Amino acid sequence: MKKKLLFCVAWLSLAAASSHAAGRGHPIETQTRNILQPVTVTSGVASWYGGRWIGRKTANGETYRAGDRTAAHKTLPFGTMVRVTSESSGRSTVVRINNRGPFVKGRAIDLSVVAAEELGLYSRGVGRVKLEVLAEKEVLVAAAEPVRKFGWTRPLAGDRK
Repeated sequence: MKKKLLFCVAWLSLAAASSHAAGRGHPIETQTRNILQPVTVTSGVASWYGGRWIGRKTANGETYRAGDRTAAHKTLPFGTMVRVTSESSGRSTVVRINNRGPFVKGRAIDLSVVAAEELGLYSRGVGRVKLEVLAEKEVLVAAAEPVRKFGWTRPLAGDRK
């Protein structure tokens, strides 16, 4: 029990010393990472399209390929990343909006063939899904410069040699 208490006290003093050192003007190394975070969440019915559409131009000028993780949506801007999760299977995939549609009443999104297969919607044709519009956010990851009096260093994740 005394060892655990001693460890906790040492850890807390180390954390306080490093935050105090950073406050005295010692440099803090930082990294930025881009991650996708949900911004808007909706639900609706998804369908898939392929067949005669394969090889044709999409609304944004790309050629439709059934093996790409893309989708059609009525209003989302081209290039928007959307995480689509099947409500029945719980499986999810991330697609990029590159087309307009679906043009069937009550449908929220039209998926490419591969995206429908990943969700388990291909054989049924349609299914209820949750749509999460993802935005790329830049996250700052800080790693305080090591406190020299303790004699240890902690490299950043990208600094491994």
